[in-house]
Amino acid sequence: MRKFFMLLALLVMVESGLGLSIDPEASADLEQYIKDDFTISMRHIRPRKKAKISIEALFMIDFPGAKNKFSFYLDRKSKRVTIDINSNSQIFSKHLEAPSLNETTTIRSLAFSFSGNSIRLFIDCKEVYSDEMEFNLSKLYLNLDEPEIKILRERKYPLYLDRNVESALIRANCQKSGKQKGNRKMVKDNEIHGYYNDQEINKKQRGRRDHRNNRANQYNTLARRGDISVIHGDCDDNLLKGMNDLIALVKKLEKDISNQHSDIRRLQSLIENCAAC
Repeated sequence: MRKFFMLLALLVMVESGLGLSIDPEASADLEQYIKDDFTISMRHIRPRKKAKISIEALFMIDFPGAKNKFSFYLDRKSKRVTIDINSNSQIFSKHLEAPSLNETTTIRSLAFSFSGNSIRLFIDCKEVYSDEMEFNLSKLYLNLDEPEIKILRERKYPLYLDRNVESALIRANCQKSGKQKGNRKMVKDNEIHGYYNDQEINKKQRGRRDHRNNRANQYNTLARRGDISVIHGDCDDNLLKGMNDLIALVKKLEKDISNQHSDIRRLQSLIENCAAC
């Protein structure tokens, strides 16, 4: 009887995994992300039309060189996410309990955060599970003689990679600050690709920093030139002060010129009236 249930479970997993396909772009990026803490997230996971199918394959992380596979399944009926660990043809299961799951509502966001042996599960912006695992994906990858990793996913659900869970939550509209709204707009522009990570955001941020640095360098160059005065503070106040200083300078020059004219006329008169001359 036990063997029968094992075979039945394997059959369900195989049928559920038929929708998974290799994502080369995500696999290449995961090879960079997996060296440190990372987060895998998905969005808008709709309930199955057939109510009898309660287990749904999400994605699989495959280490071909180590003969290890980690398959992530959504089990709405049992209110949990199941990780099936296939190691050298032996299957072990880890259940992440998620009481908020049900069979009729769409999951707006689903995120798995990995840090060493720790895993955290977020559903609809809330952390619903955290635990220490028997495996460490980063260490497993780094200990391979020829590191290689593949990620297979359900194509109808976009999959995202991030360095930290905060970025994944921002993408899912979980936080409302103005700065985060700007980040969400950049993410929205790229969601058409179906797969997205935060490298493009970093590239745009570097571009804005370079632009600010160039403007600062131009400002410093002007500040070093003696023939160009740099206005600091409020422009209207500085302009008014400059005009007053200019008016005072013009009046002083007019007075000096007037005194010079008086001296010239007095000298001219002395010369004209000089009897000895």
